[in-house]
Amino acid sequence: MNNQSKRQRMFVRKYVSGLKVSLLMSSYTECNFEWRELDYIPRFNKFYYILDGEGWLRIDGKDIYPKPGYIYLMPSGVKQSFSYINENRFKKYWCHFTSKIGDIELFDMIKTPLYVKVRHEEKLTDLFMQLIEAYKSEVLTATLSLNSRLLDIITFFLDSCEAEGQVELMHTSSTSKLDKVIKYVESNLSSEITLDSLAKIAHFHPNYFIRFFKKHTGLSPMHYINNMRMEKAKYLLKLHDMSITEIARKTGFNEVSHFSRTFKSSTGFSPLKFRKIGIE
Repeated sequence: MNNQSKRQRMFVRKYVSGLKVSLLMSSYTECNFEWRELDYIPRFNKFYYILDGEGWLRIDGKDIYPKPGYIYLMPSGVKQSFSYINENRFKKYWCHFTSKIGDIELFDMIKTPLYVKVRHEEKLTDLFMQLIEAYKSEVLTATLSLNSRLLDIITFFLDSCEAEGQVELMHTSSTSKLDKVIKYVESNLSSEITLDSLAKIAHFHPNYFIRFFKKHTGLSPMHYINNMRMEKAKYLLKLHDMSITEIARKTGFNEVSHFSRTFKSSTGFSPLKFRKIGIE
């Protein structure tokens, strides 16, 4: 993999860190002869994990005949059709969901194939069973489990696509600007980073830049910078023998006390306690 591809993959990983998901429906279905709908455009994404049987999909004009052992993505905002084709009808796990980074749907920004072979079928089956159980549950904490399992399934799909080298960020003027801003932040975490400097990189007025950044990441620029500094601090505490003072300096803090307060607020641990836990 060349350096440009590696940097793009790193950007994709950081980009999806702000992902927020919402499950609409999920179930296991043995399709009947009524399983058919033509030329509609959903406002949500769908996953079909095919266990057995035959059927037909059309996604954005592409005809697909799903096979058992594959997971299929039907993204929101795209014209779709589906139908049975014979008596050997589908048996499948499925879910309808939204997945947004800021105000933008994940699969409007991340390019993936429409389907990928499932290499760990037991794991994906277990995830869907847990998702369906949480969806049906009336327990107060079920929502937390539900969102966690949905994120696990999305992660499973993206990891499967990435293993085949088929995940990349859609190339638009907005993502290009965002890439430059995030690259600048990563390279300057030890220095003062101002809103004005970031806005200039994107060629936006500062007020518009704040809205632009939050729309695409779900975070304000300063919140994102603070998160990146804390991630770098955790990395340095775990893998290096630097003093707390030096780590504070390398993550943009002039005062160790300010760094320690911010770190504890972010992680629940003081820097020294976090380092000790990492060693243990």
